[in-house]
Amino acid sequence: MYISNYRRKSEAVFLFFLFFLILCIARLLYIQFFNSSYLADIGRKQHNLFVELEPLRGVIYDNNLKPQTLNLPVDSLYAVPNSIKNADKEQIIRQLSGILSLSQDYLRERLNRKKSFIWLARKITPEQAEEVKRLKIKGLGFLRESKRSYPNRYLAAQIIGFAGLDNTGLEGIELYLDKYLRGEPGWAIFLRDARQKKLDIWEKMVMPKDGDDIILTIDQVVQYIAERELDKAFKAFHAKGASIIVMDPHTGRILALANRPTYDLNEHGNVNKDDKRNRAICDLFEPGSVFKIVTASAALEEKRVSEEDKFFCENGAYRVGNHILHDHRPHGWLTFREVIEESSNIGTTKVAQVLGPEAVYKYVKLFGFGSKLGIDLPGEISGMIKEPRFWSKTSIGAVPIGQEVGVTALQ
Repeated sequence: MYISNYRRKSEAVFLFFLFFLILCIARLLYIQFFNSSYLADIGRKQHNLFVELEPLRGVIYDNNLKPQTLNLPVDSLYAVPNSIKNADKEQIIRQLSGILSLSQDYLRERLNRKKSFIWLARKITPEQAEEVKRLKIKGLGFLRESKRSYPNRYLAAQIIGFAGLDNTGLEGIELYLDKYLRGEPGWAIFLRDARQKKLDIWEKMVMPKDGDDIILTIDQVVQYIAERELDKAFKAFHAKGASIIVMDPHTGRILALANRPTYDLNEHGNVNKDDKRNRAICDLFEPGSVFKIVTASAALEEKRVSEEDKFFCENGAYRVGNHILHDHRPHGWLTFREVIEESSNIGTTKVAQVLGPEAVYKYVKLFGFGSKLGIDLPGEISGMIKEPRFWSKTSIGAVPIGQEVGVTALQ
């Protein structure tokens, strides 16, 4: 009886271990054939650190190859929340908050994420980086990045524009030619030890491609002089806004372009939107008498008048439709040459009446008004000129002298 019971117990134990062994084998087979890729991926994430390698942004030069932008090497602070003890996080948050001028709530939210890599502060100052390094906090690290800097600060601010934290262009040339300036990022996979500490060993790496440099037509010296003189006028007349443009008349190259008010490109974070606006290409105004050159050119090109043809300027008052047109001082008979010399509204209108609305409109468009000029800057507007079918009875006395027309300073 004793031997029989012992045998049954032995068989039961054997069957138990046999069943357990079969379960283990089944589990191993499941892991090997159905779950291996998932677990291998977890292992790779624990031992591999993917880091994007930032390209150097292209430099913007003036036409004498004087740099208008710089790329400064700076440190960016990251954390590995999974390797920081929960008991230590509050003390770390208090220490970093004072150094980095970041709210404790922001840091707490970042450090409590279940991640193996997260940015805490991008492109911090060298002083801040040194203070953080002195704390010797486990789970914090630095990556070297480049920060866009503008050595001339206010000079050509609305032309150059600025790039954001990720070196992406946000205004001016930085925005308009961003696809050339930004380059292509690379990447590297670094190995980590069991404590999640990055080793200086990379498994795979693709080097970044730096951005292209840009050479402007702007001359830094001419730009400085233009802005200095613009500042004088802006302050003397207490103006709300002002623009100045210097152009090479032989080639059309823009040697200087500036606006007021302006801003410091290195401190663009809290700048008023009105200060960023490039008034020279996006503000509309009536050009006035300077526009008479269009009517004069049309008359000569069409051979409808000669320089010595005479026009009676009605002694300063002339009815066009239901409107009385005046000159700044009365004139009698004037030659076409004198009409332009004296800037006579009435004489110019009579020349336009000889041409007719269609011809005037044709030459306005041929001069480029009412269309974008295609300058390599964002925000340019086309201006405004109505087609003759929308003109009123008084338009023939307004458009030729620069009224009922909207133009930009660049036009």
